[in-house]
Amino acid sequence: MLTPVIDTSKEYGLVLEGGGAKGAYQIGAWKALKEAGVKINAVAGTSVGALNGALICMDELEMAQQMWSNLTYSQVMDVDDTRMEQLMEGEAPFWEAVKDAFRHMSEGGVDVTPLKDMLDKVVDEEKIRNSSIDIFIKTFSVDAMKELDIDLKQVEPGLMKDFLLASAYIFPLFKNEKLHGKTYIDGGAINNVPLDSLVDRGYENIIVLRIFGIGREKRVKIPEETNILTIEPRVDLGNIIDFNHKKSVRNMKIGYYDAKRMVYGLKGKIYYIEENQEECYYLKQLVQIPESSLERLCRWHHFKGSAETRYRSLTELILPGTALELKLSREWNYKELYLAALEATAKLCRVSKYQIYTVEGLVEKIQEKLDRMPQEEREKLPAFAPHYKEQRFYDALQQKLEKEDVLISVEPVLDAHKEEEIYYRTDHHWTTLGAWYAYEQYTKAVGGDLQRAQGKKKFRCISKDFYGTTYAKINYARQADKIEIYEPADKLRVVYNMGEKKTKTLYDFSFLKTADQYSVFTGGNQAVLEITGGIKNGKTLLLIKDSFANSILPFLAEDYEKLVVVDLRQLNVSGDRLLEMFSPTDILILYNSAQFAQDKEFEIKCN
Repeated sequence: MLTPVIDTSKEYGLVLEGGGAKGAYQIGAWKALKEAGVKINAVAGTSVGALNGALICMDELEMAQQMWSNLTYSQVMDVDDTRMEQLMEGEAPFWEAVKDAFRHMSEGGVDVTPLKDMLDKVVDEEKIRNSSIDIFIKTFSVDAMKELDIDLKQVEPGLMKDFLLASAYIFPLFKNEKLHGKTYIDGGAINNVPLDSLVDRGYENIIVLRIFGIGREKRVKIPEETNILTIEPRVDLGNIIDFNHKKSVRNMKIGYYDAKRMVYGLKGKIYYIEENQEECYYLKQLVQIPESSLERLCRWHHFKGSAETRYRSLTELILPGTALELKLSREWNYKELYLAALEATAKLCRVSKYQIYTVEGLVEKIQEKLDRMPQEEREKLPAFAPHYKEQRFYDALQQKLEKEDVLISVEPVLDAHKEEEIYYRTDHHWTTLGAWYAYEQYTKAVGGDLQRAQGKKKFRCISKDFYGTTYAKINYARQADKIEIYEPADKLRVVYNMGEKKTKTLYDFSFLKTADQYSVFTGGNQAVLEITGGIKNGKTLLLIKDSFANSILPFLAEDYEKLVVVDLRQLNVSGDRLLEMFSPTDILILYNSAQFAQDKEFEIKCN
């Protein structure tokens, strides 16, 4: 039996965001709140949130479910259902969609008489006025040119449905007709998340139901004593005018389980997981994997050695690497890692999402799927988390590139020197030696001065007590790393983030006194670095990189008249815009392959 983690002895106000067809989500969430015994004393809604708020105020859950489950386009707008389905599913030609849009625009918008008729059928003015639940709605008065915050129970008799419709007049989509002699537009135009309606009236316990509709989100100053809880989807709920009853049923289901996640403190980003184990339980599950699975993991990560070595690699390298691949925060723990890996595996096995699982129950469900899965498909699945083979990635990427020589894999050269300290023992990054081998490989590939490059293999030790990210994750006491650096002979000029700071070095030695010693390289990850002072050859290198490249910069800086370093994780700029800004003669993309494969913001053509 699930136990709520929120205080169900208190009464809560509900904030219902505007979002058209996405509003079905709110009804599913309301159902879950009712089942959990959460008491509602007020609702504040905009647009569809105002309409759903009226149903909540009337306490008509069954009516609301039936209405949304059977909703069609023609029940909201004067349109043909088949035609709208074709347009929404992309089955109608684009020119037909444009023609329809122009026709409605010439007519002043889509006729919403069906919506008026629906309100006449479902809204009971007397029930709302006699309800124990307060209701406030937002609209915008065109005549007065101001936002209206309306206490629906206080409006004149006979005008309640007018104001509900006024809140939902999506401009310019819906044909706007005067209501009781006045003109209104959708409240979302000025305030789509009407949190202020409850905060300003002194409600202290508030649940916000987000559906991420189109509209302005007003900033609200929250008093210290006010408790705000949020229920929100982690998947796209669809188009605001996609009034398809199948999608409405889906969105109600999502809202139902998302509300349960909040009420009962369920874990999981994809699934809904009840868990109450200590972190040591999850560590045990991670390290006590079958020998065969451990061998597979080591092969994927190119680790060799005895069983003892493999288990050490598991705790010191594989688990932190898996956390990185699963995009966990830097402060991840074993519980988070296990659950994320479990969810990833369940998703690959196509386990149904919309159910509450215990950890053990989800493992059983995965096993059921595996038992029915052909052996060749099972082999494609990870031991406990998704991995990929880098060489396969390189091969696929090379096929996409127009030139054979634009992809430089440093894996062979690093593998050839694997007995040397090319990676830190307590961190996942290259050492300066590892960076130098990568730099040498790059120099060979571009036909650079190899003799000059080999002359740079001379480093100075600046720290002998470095403990990096791997150590921080597993808290495993072992020998500290040393940090060595290469100091360019040329006098460099470094401009940080378009003039934010200027220095004559690529190192920030102040970080040697902190726990984050690796940030001695360029002061950590920067959005943009512009480095000049190297060789006078008229060449500009645009380097697009992640944190692995920080230690290679001193080598590259001397080989170009200008080196521009961009970290797209810190800078939301397209590849074409970067070419415009810096006009490089050469481009180097130096990425961890997993990061590169997942970076959807990076768009640049290799010509």
